[in-house]
Amino acid sequence: MIVHYITLFFIALLCLNFVGILCLGTLRVYFIKRTSVVSHSILDENEPFVSIHLAICNEPPKMVLETLKSISNLNYKNFEVVIISNNTTNVDSWKPIMDYSRTIPNYKFFHFNTIEGYKAGALNAALEKTSGSADYIFTIDSDYQLNVDALNIAIGTLIDRQVDLLQFPQDYRNICENTEGLQVNYKHYFECYLSAMNGEKYGLPTGTLTLIKREVFDNNLCWPTTTITEDAHFGLELLSRNLKIGYCNKSIGLGVMPTTIDDYNKQFKRWIFGNFQTLMLSFGKGGINFHQKLRVFTMLSAWINLLAIPIVLTFASVPLLLFDTHNHSILYILIIISITTHLAVQLFLFSITSKHQAHITLKALLVHIGTIEIGSFYWLSYFKNSEKPFVRTNKTLTITKGSIGFFMMPILLFICSIIYLINDFKILGLALMGIAIIAVVGKLQLKHELFHSKFNLFKN
Repeated sequence: MIVHYITLFFIALLCLNFVGILCLGTLRVYFIKRTSVVSHSILDENEPFVSIHLAICNEPPKMVLETLKSISNLNYKNFEVVIISNNTTNVDSWKPIMDYSRTIPNYKFFHFNTIEGYKAGALNAALEKTSGSADYIFTIDSDYQLNVDALNIAIGTLIDRQVDLLQFPQDYRNICENTEGLQVNYKHYFECYLSAMNGEKYGLPTGTLTLIKREVFDNNLCWPTTTITEDAHFGLELLSRNLKIGYCNKSIGLGVMPTTIDDYNKQFKRWIFGNFQTLMLSFGKGGINFHQKLRVFTMLSAWINLLAIPIVLTFASVPLLLFDTHNHSILYILIIISITTHLAVQLFLFSITSKHQAHITLKALLVHIGTIEIGSFYWLSYFKNSEKPFVRTNKTLTITKGSIGFFMMPILLFICSIIYLINDFKILGLALMGIAIIAVVGKLQLKHELFHSKFNLFKN
């Protein structure tokens, strides 16, 4: 009798969870409306003054110097560069940057052994060092190399769109045919989410290749330091003040994709947790109407999935076999339907991004499956501890050892499938075995593409 009630509880939990998966998937599909924003360049010689802000922390000097040289090559003259080195005592990581900056009049370099607030704190320090003549702030990450016409396009498009902040897509240079899945996995956020918000100017910035009117920082507004995705949180603050955020899908610079599983996971976890922090703040944020909050919710939950309960109950339902030989077919069907519904929505989003090229869409889905458990569980850690430190994504060519933990979920699924097959639950056992195999293939695909990401960075 107790087992019967436990089974009913599991079924009720799965039903509620499936409704959540269905609603989230519907929101994602409903809000997709790809827009192609025509970019504009400044044609006259009256260039507004731009302050370019770059925060660095133990970055490879060679990479940062390449970024600074790309800025020097801009066909735009009226700008300054404010470089904030922070939270490191490793002189070798920042002294070459300081030496180079001193050779260029409009480059300002500052080093702080300690700054509170991680990247946001460094960007706030850059604001304090900004020239009073600045009309615009342009943020760039240390691994990005700008196109020569980047500022012309950014300012011309912002003026034409009449927005307060303009975001450009994050594109990468360590790419090739063997990294197509990774590329689509990253790009789908811009192609499907930010493009969808562009018409109503509700988008959220993503931290690099971001142009902002200097006047936005008046009235005590600065980069928020209470979340680890200061960019999304900053966008939320702008929307609450009825300011406009635009998006232009033209590439104006190329960065570096992660090259190891460890770095990929760190980046992925930071986005998931930081965006969920911001998501929780958005519920009580005034100045944003319900329609805007729905759209903000869709963007901030883009890297999250609701598969934690189906995954946990896949394992938790195994002991039921020891106490009850009755068929729990509804329970198992709900588990399979929940997982496949989420994957179907992601497949649709990736197909749009890959322009419906089946082989690229499949690669992207496999890459997504490669870390699906992080999207399932990591955001839930917020309810245990609502604060986590900002963890940098390493951009160096490091070598990391493989970990059995990376394959733990498919291993557990495979063990469960064997148990079900032994207990004569052949359909479920075979289905779980198939899911376990797909999960292994996804993880191998992710490792394969990260290897080529590293190889192409080395080549470049």
